[in-house]
Amino acid sequence: VSVARNVGIRNANGKYVAFIDSDDYYKDDTIIKLLNQAEEQNLDIICGDYTEIGINGITEFNRPELTQMIMDGEEFVRCALSESTLPMVVWLSLFRRDYITSKELYFKPGYYYEDELWVSQVYLLASRICYCPINFYGYYIHNQSATHGKKYNKNAIDIIKICKELKEFSKQLKNQKTQELFQNYLITNYLSGYYLSRMSA
Repeated sequence: VSVARNVGIRNANGKYVAFIDSDDYYKDDTIIKLLNQAEEQNLDIICGDYTEIGINGITEFNRPELTQMIMDGEEFVRCALSESTLPMVVWLSLFRRDYITSKELYFKPGYYYEDELWVSQVYLLASRICYCPINFYGYYIHNQSATHGKKYNKNAIDIIKICKELKEFSKQLKNQKTQELFQNYLITNYLSGYYLSRMSA
């Protein structure tokens, strides 16, 4: 997945790139609305909302508590983590392509949870991010995906590696509150990785 996404980033022709999983979908013309706002405001990243479709039904995930102001990456992550509304998934946003390529922000091959590593870095380094309350993405949950299958040992190893890498990355953050919130977030993920490793023992 990471290799395919990197090829896509390097070969894309558009000003913005988005990532959609093969079994998911965009709702009607919602992504066009996000794209138009991103271009009008010259954003590095624009974030929307999503709907989850699973065996227990359909659930909309909207984030009315998030401000629609344009922020830099550290401020955005700080606000979202304070409200516990920051899912680190690549399909929840549109990204300005030359922002990604100028900072050489490519996916690291070989990881499960590659979104976690990439999205964290891309969000935190951005200069202009805005949340837009448009529920544009339909996300299907099933047990056959890479991260939902029972590959506990591989999942655990990758979560722990990513947490360690992001802890080092977080040392460069300028805002102390953002750094504290982000490192607390990493501790939670690290513990989930430890739990998975115990399940695979």
